[in-house]
Amino acid sequence: MKHSFILLCFAIVFVYPLKHWAQGNQPEPIQVGILLYEGVEIIDFTGPFEVLMAARMKVFTMSPDGNLLSTNMGLQVKPDYGLSTCPPFDVLLVPGGDIGEIGKSGILGDTAAMNWVKTKAGEAKYVMSVCNGAFILAHNGLLDGLEVTTYWRAIPDLDSLLPNAAVVSDKRFTDNGKIITTAGLTSGMDGAFHLVEKLLGKGQAQTTALNLEYNWQPDANFARAALADRHMHFWLSDEGQAETLSREGTRDEWESRWHVWELSAQSLFDSVNQSIAEQKVWTKPHVRWQKSKKQPELPYHSHWEFQDENGAWWDGIVSITETLGKKDDSTLSIRVSKRKS
Repeated sequence: MKHSFILLCFAIVFVYPLKHWAQGNQPEPIQVGILLYEGVEIIDFTGPFEVLMAARMKVFTMSPDGNLLSTNMGLQVKPDYGLSTCPPFDVLLVPGGDIGEIGKSGILGDTAAMNWVKTKAGEAKYVMSVCNGAFILAHNGLLDGLEVTTYWRAIPDLDSLLPNAAVVSDKRFTDNGKIITTAGLTSGMDGAFHLVEKLLGKGQAQTTALNLEYNWQPDANFARAALADRHMHFWLSDEGQAETLSREGTRDEWESRWHVWELSAQSLFDSVNQSIAEQKVWTKPHVRWQKSKKQPELPYHSHWEFQDENGAWWDGIVSITETLGKKDDSTLSIRVSKRKS
């Protein structure tokens, strides 16, 4: 009985105050504000939101007016705040999406919102863009002279917009100290894990990744913009019917294959080669293909070559194989491979 009384006194005098002292001295959670706007890309903000919340940061969203908005895929989202009413934050996260044109439309055309971004980016401890959200920072002069990246199709445009920056295509994210930029879509999650590591330590980032069952590899070199098919952005024939069979490769070689029907092999062959020769592309070309001196050994085969932006030479082959027993039915293959030095 005497011992029980002593233990009770110990608990009252020491344990209870110690518990409340510890609770009272817990650091305030890191505040993260995520900018939303009409046409925002869903995974650009929900991916990092999940990661940062799982790391026990306080995350909230805000938009120009705070009203219900539609994402680029139609999902309805109600932000927590408008820009004029949101609380202070340590980290500003700027996702991509249908950003519009500077001075004309979308978030880029909203002068008040763009000025807000510039001001708040200056006040925040860290700023992170996801995908083409980098353009929102770039148009505010926040990326000049930095190493930056963005969505793979938008890299040429960002490079043109930022002549004094190092626009890279072989990284999932770049870290300039205060400003982090990430490539497209799921790359935002890698950027968020990197942010957790910077703010809370590697162990917390690893624990968060495990809890989310995410295979976080900080040194992974997968970057969509660096894959070899970046040299294969040709419009194919708009005649006939086609389905994609496979798209496989690495940074140094790639093959894409399509099943094409209701179009003769000759018509398809002529159309594809014409598209390549005339540079009919659906994004800014990195290179210009030219006919190779190597002579094809099989029908419906053509050989091409080109020099990439780093001076390395590549070979390209277009081949069409007709399906036995079927009229106007064939398989189209376009392959590229980097020559070994």
